[in-house]
Amino acid sequence: MEEVNDPELGMQRARARAIQVYRNRGMTDKEIEQRLQSIDTRHEYTDELKARWIKDGLEYALLTNISYTRSGKTAQEYKEYKWLIKTDNLRDHMTRTEMLLTGLSEEAGVEIAKSKDAKWFNAVQDALTQWADVAKRAKEDFEEKIGKSILDNDNRLSPKQQALRDQVNTQKKLSHINKKKK
Repeated sequence: MEEVNDPELGMQRARARAIQVYRNRGMTDKEIEQRLQSIDTRHEYTDELKARWIKDGLEYALLTNISYTRSGKTAQEYKEYKWLIKTDNLRDHMTRTEMLLTGLSEEAGVEIAKSKDAKWFNAVQDALTQWADVAKRAKEDFEEKIGKSILDNDNRLSPKQQALRDQVNTQKKLSHINKKKK
């Protein structure tokens, strides 16, 4: 009832719950703050897509994949790399550097779409693809300088979650092997 009178209270409670979940996952306060900022960036990105007449669902997913192409992987491939399942939010399992590059990709893509006054899917897709090419080169240059990939297969799962995930993956492998034998 309080939230009906003061919607901001609901937002504060949701934020507090999110912070607690992230703390339980072992994230530092700095990582948590960055993750919350990445949520804000994502909302601004999706709001801008709506303003450019992009439809929810498939079009959002296709445009998000363009943001991820700077990693050399689609969102699904990125999840597989981190051993995540369909219901996991990929961004919750990114390192700070991965989150920064993803946020930069979305922010710059939106700026290019604005500068070109891109509307509808094809025009926005073209604008985001231009940025993805720039971001990919920046990622590769950064990796060359540090001598390693910025993609990290650390998935930030608790030991209990990881044990359950490992158990499921083992069962999938056994099922796949049994199918091949038949």
